[in-house]
Amino acid sequence: MKKSLFLVMLMLVMAAPLHANEMGMNVDDRVKEMKTQLSLTDDQANQVKTIMEDFKTKSEALHKEKQDKLGQVLSADQMTKYKEWKKTWHKKHEKAEKEEHDEN
Repeated sequence: MKKSLFLVMLMLVMAAPLHANEMGMNVDDRVKEMKTQLSLTDDQANQVKTIMEDFKTKSEALHKEKQDKLGQVLSADQMTKYKEWKKTWHKKHEKAEKEEHDEN
């Protein structure tokens, strides 16, 4: 049971930084919410915070690397269109996620 709970918590931790920014929550806010919702101990909360911060740093670095590589392949016009398409795509999916969250 503990192992299953840990795996679920780890999945939440991995996804949290991606959505926390979109929801206007920083890592500390997200950890505080998780501590309450999951009844985390102080030690667990500290470990979760470390994992989330590490994941956020790595995610940001990967995002920058992706942007740099796309910039080497796409023309300036294509890159502009890509950025606009990405904004539209994110808005569409954020709306769908919010609707799904509201249903639950």
